[in-house]
Amino acid sequence: MGMVGDAGLHFWVVRGVARRMGVNVNEAMYEGRLSRAHFGAMVARCCACPRAGDCLSCLAADADLPAQVPGCVTVRDLAGLRA
Repeated sequence: MGMVGDAGLHFWVVRGVARRMGVNVNEAMYEGRLSRAHFGAMVARCCACPRAGDCLSCLAADADLPAQVPGCVTVRDLAGLRA
């Protein structure tokens, strides 16, 4: 199965990118800074993104590498959630 449309995989990609950017998704939801609907929309955008494999590759790389892959469809949302 490919990357596009695999919602379970993209759920974890978005959470991984968030973690690498210093965003705790659970905490953001608990504090009301991120709704379930908004997070779901982020995952859906990631599902449709043909470059999601780039994010996955970045997440699999050394911790020194940034998770902000150029063209990542969730970076702008996640940057707004930094505590």
